[in-house]
Amino acid sequence: MIFLWWLSAFGDLESNSRIKAKDVTLLALLQTIAEFQDIVLVHEPNSQGIFFVNIKLLRLPSGPDSYSDLLSGRADYAWTSFILLSQQPTLLESMPPHLTSLLMQLCSLKDSSSPLPPSVTLSLSQPLQITETVPFAGFILEYPVAYVPTSADQTSFLAGVPLDVYECVLLDPDCTGEEEHTMLKFSCPCTVGAAQESLSPSRLPEILQSHFEPRLKYAGFLGSLVVRHHTETLARVAL
Repeated sequence: MIFLWWLSAFGDLESNSRIKAKDVTLLALLQTIAEFQDIVLVHEPNSQGIFFVNIKLLRLPSGPDSYSDLLSGRADYAWTSFILLSQQPTLLESMPPHLTSLLMQLCSLKDSSSPLPPSVTLSLSQPLQITETVPFAGFILEYPVAYVPTSADQTSFLAGVPLDVYECVLLDPDCTGEEEHTMLKFSCPCTVGAAQESLSPSRLPEILQSHFEPRLKYAGFLGSLVVRHHTETLARVAL
């Protein structure tokens, strides 16, 4: 995956600094191992989100083919679909333009001939808003669906909207009982899934398995990936 894990690092600046310093030290050591040489810690300062990102995967078909493609807006982000959270959720035809500058910073690390730094803090001329941070997190966490708030002032999301909810679960054959691990959980408005076959309950579970199973096997996982689906309607959805 593009990400290794997500850390919720909310709190005062001092505690966030301690978390970041610890993770940077760990990552600097891990980068001496071949399997971790493309991993970098990405800090998003507005939400204090911390991601461990495999920069190399941004160069594969699930991400931009090249830094120049990203600059020109020609990159094909076939894996993640972006849904605008308007009154009627709308599937966007392409990645929201305001995400380009965020991803350019990450892609430029891979274009550089210098060794990867252990960490990078995303920086823009203006503070990041939820219109950028929410879809950015969805993309980096490699969700098939990333939500895009309509404005920084939007506070209610998908209230009363029927949702297809998907959960990717790893089952370990060496564990007894009900041992399992949720690798990924996300939702998609039912109306979008009904209109877009690749996001429909009849197709998306198969697509998820085809996308993630080869990497799990390459990593040595001997268990199975199960995709569960159900529908749900909530008073509001937290992003």
